Amino acid sequence: MILFVPLGLIAAGFVLLGMPASGEGGVVVPINALHGLSWLDAAGATLLAVGGTWLEVALIVRLPRLGLGPRSLFGLGVLGGLGVGLVVASIFVADRWWVVGAAALGVALATLTVRALRAS
Repeated sequence: MILFVPLGLIAAGFVLLGMPASGEGGVVVPINALHGLSWLDAAGATLLAVGGTWLEVALIVRLPRLGLGPRSLFGLGVLGGLGVGLVVASIFVADRWWVVGAAALGVALATLTVRALRAS
């Protein structure tokens, strides 16, 4: 049950980040020539960060009960780390590789979340 609250925060963050740029207002914090944060983006990113952190802490607490072997955990860790690295690097170089990074991180977190939901 505790996993549903962070999943709801993540979903709300994605909804706010997915809103059309025409309704967001001006750029408050410019990141580079192509990217900038509006107040709506900042609210969505905050919900996404809080929900994602909460989910990851909840998964780490449940990690011993998930029954994953060391190779599986290592592989998921590499996949998630590569995903975060691609997302962060893509922000600063204005590249489209963030999609691949977000997908890699999403697969790693979704795998752990499904295992945790089945175990509880």
